[in-house]
Amino acid sequence: MRLRSLLFSSAVYSGTEGGGSPTATPAVPAPPNPAATVPAADTNGALAGALLTPPADPATPDPDKPAQPAKPEPPKELKPEDYKLAEGTLPKEIDPADPMLTDFLGAAAKLGLPNEAVNAVLAAVAPKIAAELAKPLQAYNELKTAWETEVRADPVIGGANYDKTVTRISQGIQQFMTTPGADPATRKAEIQAIAKALDVTGAGSNPALLRGLNRVFSRLSEGTPVVGSPAGTKGPDLAGLYNNPTSNIRTAAPG
Repeated sequence: MRLRSLLFSSAVYSGTEGGGSPTATPAVPAPPNPAATVPAADTNGALAGALLTPPADPATPDPDKPAQPAKPEPPKELKPEDYKLAEGTLPKEIDPADPMLTDFLGAAAKLGLPNEAVNAVLAAVAPKIAAELAKPLQAYNELKTAWETEVRADPVIGGANYDKTVTRISQGIQQFMTTPGADPATRKAEIQAIAKALDVTGAGSNPALLRGLNRVFSRLSEGTPVVGSPAGTKGPDLAGLYNNPTSNIRTAAPG
């Protein structure tokens, strides 16, 4: 209303000589009102504060948004030697240096399996693996036992003739299966090597082989003097040929 009053009160009519028409005097603009530049509701200077506040840092989390979960740290790269096996985890039949175990630990390390998981898996599986590994040896021992039983029951090489058969084969090995003219140490080493081969392979308990050796040495020794160990030396012991505590391949008596 004040502005309108000023506009109307400033209108002045003046005459001019010669009868001119009245001219309106231009209105004087009202001085600016500083209070008009600030909204009436902004009594606390909220608008000015908002203009002076710098924009929020993009890196600053917005409290109105849910927090993002932190990225998990990459797992530590494991090595087979990092695993510590608990006592009793491996059966005694499994060697800790066995390549099969080493390969398993290598695969577990690549997969990042924790130490507890590796121990749990081995505790559950290792006894079964040990049992499977023992089967060939068990079968071998059972076969040797069956052969030895058959040998002792054979009417030609076993029974009452068993001791004679063992002595004949032992003497034949010394006489016909060693290097002629070799020194005693060499002959002893050769005989021990033969005895070991017969024992390790189980062939020394095979009925067919013992029957054949008995026949061959019986014919070769007919009319041929048996060559025993040199005087003053003890013939090599071929015990263990049958893998039986009661069996003993006796050497010939010193000649």
